Amino acid sequence: MQEFVTIPTYLIEELKDKPYSKLGAYIDILNMAEEGGGEFETTRRTLENRWGWSGCKVNSFLSLLEEKTIIRPKKNQKKTTITLVNSMVSDNTETKEKPKKDQKRTNEKPKSEQEQTAKKEQVYYPNDELLNSAFKEFLVMRNKIKKPIATKQALTRMMNKIEKLSGGDNDLAIKILNQSTDHCWQDVYELKEDKKSNFYAKNGDRDILSEWRNS
Repeated sequence: MQEFVTIPTYLIEELKDKPYSKLGAYIDILNMAEEGGGEFETTRRTLENRWGWSGCKVNSFLSLLEEKTIIRPKKNQKKTTITLVNSMVSDNTETKEKPKKDQKRTNEKPKSEQEQTAKKEQVYYPNDELLNSAFKEFLVMRNKIKKPIATKQALTRMMNKIEKLSGGDNDLAIKILNQSTDHCWQDVYELKEDKKSNFYAKNGDRDILSEWRNS
């Protein structure tokens, strides 16, 4: 049900002066709608005479109020029935409340960002900060080369492979990770220097350099 606005007497008294301002014409519409129980019948010529306006200005003003969903005019051959749909009073109230809601959302935004940041700060090796940092750097590199580790299962397999290659030696695991990160490899491999050391140990005093090149 449409709620009506009580027009103060001093404003109605000001409507005696012509031509009306747009505010005066609007107040006049509210007053006529209230007296008619929410709607009233009129003609363009009547409004021209009441407000001291031209016919073009009356039509333009009524079209504006219809566009703002304030009135709903219905024309017939002789008269126009104007139904009051909304009023600027309620419209202004919504406008005043809206910035408060927007401000609330603005204040909540940093909190949401902090929560997202907290979720991203995942710890993979809680007992070794350096190893954890090396693994995170490896993951960042994977993202940059557009080969991210997309699932938890793949992440677990990668960590198991690092464990197997390093034999549980965290320092060696860090070197393995750094090797892949430095070369932008999407996988982890046994350290090259360890392969070379093993080769030296097995071949003793033989021409190591020659056989290493051929291996």
